[in-house]
Amino acid sequence: APPDLPGIDRALGELHCGGRPALHQHLLDIFFKAHRDVARRLSDQIAAPDWPAAARVLHVLKADAATVGATRLADVARSLETALLGEDQAAVQLHKAELDLALDEVLRGLARRPASGAPSPAPA
Repeated sequence: APPDLPGIDRALGELHCGGRPALHQHLLDIFFKAHRDVARRLSDQIAAPDWPAAARVLHVLKADAATVGATRLADVARSLETALLGEDQAAVQLHKAELDLALDEVLRGLARRPASGAPSPAPA
């Protein structure tokens, strides 16, 4: 069995992929590449402030996280998106900190696993 991935419900992600583990692994690769710098990008957009741009980034992150089974990350992204759209400064700060933690958990787990296209190590 593949190793556990922190912050990712593998069964849910595979369900979203029609029960195809290989497709789920492929989507995890894409997720990692697409979102590995999103925390920095969001920090820059929030500080600018360009909250509409940050909300658009979060909308994509929320959908992508839900698809791969990163439910907590998707929920936190939704909360931050809502705070940005409501122009609630205190909630933005709170939810950005939560997002950074949830995103870091998921990305660190993904960074430690081999990419789905990588060959398996030869048996010793």
